[in-house]
Amino acid sequence: MHVWERSREYVKKAGTIILAIVIVLWALKTWPAMPESQRRQYDAMRESIRADANLSSLEIDDRIRLINLDQQRVEMLNSTIGMIGRGVAPVLRPCGFDWRISTALLGSLAAKEVFIGQMGLIYSVADEGSNTGETLRSKLSGDYTPLQGICIMLFILISSPCVATVAVTIKESGSWKWGLLQWGYLTVLAWIVTTAVYQAGSLLSA
Repeated sequence: MHVWERSREYVKKAGTIILAIVIVLWALKTWPAMPESQRRQYDAMRESIRADANLSSLEIDDRIRLINLDQQRVEMLNSTIGMIGRGVAPVLRPCGFDWRISTALLGSLAAKEVFIGQMGLIYSVADEGSNTGETLRSKLSGDYTPLQGICIMLFILISSPCVATVAVTIKESGSWKWGLLQWGYLTVLAWIVTTAVYQAGSLLSA
């Protein structure tokens, strides 16, 4: 009975906070929507590939997958969260991050493990089982140094936990103040530590 009461209380209070935050993040990643003319261009590209008799079914599937990924990438970059990501990029530049990493970090606020998926979406990379395109690993290794990779992991490790943890903090403390303080304090701490590591590493490798 005690477990049931605590679980019900969690779903009733913390669950509603989690749902509200997730809805806000979804809205930021969805709006503004892609213009209808641009959407029709992607539809026309897919239809053109399906109508190509020289392509096998596997090739058709691979090419359509890449078109879908590119469409999702454009939609995300033109969304509110994409614009915010480019806006905060200068703040995160001392950490060794560019606009792509900044946008992926914002997109992974709901859960940190989503970061890799967000980077794959930004790069418009198919999964490793596909026969086309480079893998995300090869693209990241070409654009970023090992030091930047370490800094990304360090920032994600220290920065604010997922929204579920913040929601539980708000619920248990009975105040939004402590949840926002947790989010702000850990994010600032992550920025300070990551900046120090990146700047020191850059000086040593110069």
